[in-house]
Amino acid sequence: MTNPVIVVPGNGIQVTTGTPRTVEVAVGQPGPPGPEGPPGPEGGTPVVAVPYSQWPPVNPQPNTLYLRLAP
Repeated sequence: MTNPVIVVPGNGIQVTTGTPRTVEVAVGQPGPPGPEGPPGPEGGTPVVAVPYSQWPPVNPQPNTLYLRLAP
């Protein structure tokens, strides 16, 4: 099943000249995989789990992924 999609760039103001063009897409289908990215830093990125009630982190560190745990 395909649905027409209107892409609105920028601040959400849609400007149409003439008949709008549509893009046929299959809803729910992923696109093709992209190229593999470069390897990350040696040892990976630190991941820290923070309890929901203690969000945001008090002293966040650069290059660290913080996960807010749901209650």
